Amino acid sequence: MERKKVVYLVVIAVLSAALIASLLTYYFTTKSIERGELYLKGQSYEELMKYFELEKFKSKKDEYYIRDVQEEELLSGSLSCMEEHQGDGHSAFYTEEDYRYFDEKSAGSYIGLGMLLRKDGDNYPVVRQVFPGTPAYDAGITAGDQILSVDEKDTREMDIDGVLGRIRGVEGTKAKIVLQSGQETREVELPRRVTDMQMVMTDMINAKVGYVNIVEFSGSAVDDFKKAIASMESEGAQAIVIDLRGNQGGNISQAMEIADLLLDEGQIAYVMGKEKASITWKSSKSTEYDKPIIILTDEQTEGVSEVFAAALQERGRAQILGKKTMGRAVMTSFFEVPSTGNVVKLVTGRYCTAGGAEIDGNGVMPDEEYQDNDEQAESTILTKAAELLGMQ
Repeated sequence: MERKKVVYLVVIAVLSAALIASLLTYYFTTKSIERGELYLKGQSYEELMKYFELEKFKSKKDEYYIRDVQEEELLSGSLSCMEEHQGDGHSAFYTEEDYRYFDEKSAGSYIGLGMLLRKDGDNYPVVRQVFPGTPAYDAGITAGDQILSVDEKDTREMDIDGVLGRIRGVEGTKAKIVLQSGQETREVELPRRVTDMQMVMTDMINAKVGYVNIVEFSGSAVDDFKKAIASMESEGAQAIVIDLRGNQGGNISQAMEIADLLLDEGQIAYVMGKEKASITWKSSKSTEYDKPIIILTDEQTEGVSEVFAAALQERGRAQILGKKTMGRAVMTSFFEVPSTGNVVKLVTGRYCTAGGAEIDGNGVMPDEEYQDNDEQAESTILTKAAELLGMQ
C-alpha cells in the first residue's frame, strides 16, 4: 500500500513539474513576443542566420550600389546561382520568359532550324549536325560552329534545353544567331519553319549486314526504325549494325519502344529515384526482330542511348563495338517556383539496367573496344562489325 502511495506521489510530482514548466514557457514566450523577441533551437537558428546573411548583403547593396536592381532580378539571380552550384551538370534555372520559350515544344508549336546541338560544361553550345534542306543548312552552318547568342541572349550560361528553347519559335518568325566559325564571328537570321530532320538513316554494309544510324531518339525515330528493318530484310540482311555514335539521347519512351522490338519478354530498364525505383520499362512477349545485332558507341553516346545500348548488352541481345560511352544518364523534372512563374530543373532519377547497373557516372563498356584513329576508320569499324557477326 505504501509503495502504491509513493508511486502516486511521484506521478503527481512529475505532472506538476511538467505543468509548471509549460506555464513558465508560455509566460516567458508571451513576454518575449511582446518585446519582439523570438527563441529558436540550434538548427533553426543556424538556418535563419544564413538568410540574415543574404539580408545583410541586400542592405549594403541598397545603401551603396549605384545602379537600380529589381527585387525580382535579385531573386532570380539567387535561384540561378543555387542551381549552377548543384554541380551535377543537369540542374538549371529558368526565368518565366526563358521557360516559355523552352516549353513551346511541349505545346506542339515549336518550329526548328534544322540542326542538333551539344554543350560541354560551361562552354558555348556547338552544332553537332545540320540536316540538308533546312534553314541552318541554307545559311551555311556546319558541324563544329559555336552558337554565341540567340536573339541577343548570350548562350554560355544556358543549358542545352534553354538554347533550343530560344532557337525554336513560331513559324514565320526569324531567329538572330551569332556564330563562331573557326576565327570568324558572323551573324545570321534564320527563318523558323517546319523542318524534316531524319533521325534514322540506313544502308547495307554488305549483302548480309544492314546498317542503321539512329541520330537521336526523337521525331519519327520509332516508325523510321521499323521501316528501316523491313527494308533491309527485304534486301537480304541477316544481321544489323545499330550506330549510336554521337547520339546524345532524346526521348526515353522512344528508346524503350525500339528496344522492345528487339527483346523478348522481360525488364528493360528502370529509374532509381531518391529512395526507390520510380519508373520501370518492360518488353512484351514477342520479339519483332530476332537476328544478330552489333551496336556502335563512342564517348559522345549519351543519355537514353546509353540506356538502350546497356539494356541490349545486358540481356545478351547485342554486342557493343567501339568506345566507352559518356556516362551521363539521368532523368530530370521541372518544378515551378510558387508565385514567380520561374522554373527549376532538377535531377530526380538515375537510369539503371534491369540488373541494377547504374549508368550515370559509369558509362557503358564495349564488348570489343575499337579506336578509330586512321583515315579509313569509318569503313574499317563497319568491316570489324561484320567480322564480329561472322558475315564479312
